[in-house]
Amino acid sequence: MIVLRSHYRSIIRPLFKFIDTVEWKKAETDHVTVMIPQFITKRWWHNLLHNQTSLLIRAYLFARQDVKIATVPYRLKK
Repeated sequence: MIVLRSHYRSIIRPLFKFIDTVEWKKAETDHVTVMIPQFITKRWWHNLLHNQTSLLIRAYLFARQDVKIATVPYRLKK
């Protein structure tokens, strides 16, 4: 598992650049899986604030056939 840190909240470009680098180095039998957290909130309206970035990432990655997407629930505490 590799955690990417990005300056200025830029997400899509660094992620795609990293995926392209890994794809170039991987073997034929390797797979690239991107794990995206899905925040589980206590109130339904809190969901409007938290899960928008993950939807954007999923939308961009869905178009790539060589990348697997895994959604991981993450329960927010008080």
